[in-house]
Amino acid sequence: MLRPRNCSSTSTRCCIRGRPSQLRADAQRYTERDLYVSPETAEVLEAKDTTNSGPVVAFKAWCAEEGRVAVPCTTATYTEYGALLMRRGLKVSTIRNYMSLIKSAMPAGKRPDNRPFPRELG
Repeated sequence: MLRPRNCSSTSTRCCIRGRPSQLRADAQRYTERDLYVSPETAEVLEAKDTTNSGPVVAFKAWCAEEGRVAVPCTTATYTEYGALLMRRGLKVSTIRNYMSLIKSAMPAGKRPDNRPFPRELG
């Protein structure tokens, strides 16, 4: 379940991840509406949690089989998995989508560098 930072399970409003330093510097510009989403939007965000989507589950299973760390994964693991998807003959658009979901499932600040990967797609 998606629970953005600073959100309690009983909260009717949900705080979206912001940069505290930026928020302090621009405090005069932001209001509560800029920092929170409605309960309806929070529900949609929670329902659309991609950290356990099919591609991410498959990636985690592959990592376990290969003896690799899935979360947070290294750039080498991320790139190797992309190469595996290419060898399996998946469409480029499908691979890009899967790799984006996998990268997004990694903790902020610990996401793999995806620059080497697109070169492989040609």
